[in-house]
Amino acid sequence: MIKYKKLTNHQLTIVFDGWKGIHKESLSSIGGLRIIFSGIGENADEVIKRIICEDNKQWIVVSSDREIASNAWRCNCIPLNSELFTRKIKSSMREYIHEESDADHDDINIEMNKTKKGKAKMLSKKDKAVKLALSKL
Repeated sequence: MIKYKKLTNHQLTIVFDGWKGIHKESLSSIGGLRIIFSGIGENADEVIKRIICEDNKQWIVVSSDREIASNAWRCNCIPLNSELFTRKIKSSMREYIHEESDADHDDINIEMNKTKKGKAKMLSKKDKAVKLALSKL
């Protein structure tokens, strides 16, 4: 993630469950990444939900947790499945070092076109938002 941060200069925040019995939420920075550990009585999922709802930013929230994804949509943020995000990062890194693979781009496009409602080739509003978020990464 540090390499990706250096490549893209995106603001990245990673949230973990509490570590070594930390009593209150802790924040640190490593290689430009903002790292948050939840405190006792609160897990990482709760911290993520709180952050994205309290902030007036349109976060791109990377998680495969359905509850976090639902909460992200409610808070005007865009959830991305972890696997899809990982493929996008790998693809971006390969492009950066000039080893681009068309297969990864095809996989991402196939993932985006899985759910078709209405007209056969039209993406839903949510799928369009996810596709736009991916293009920004």
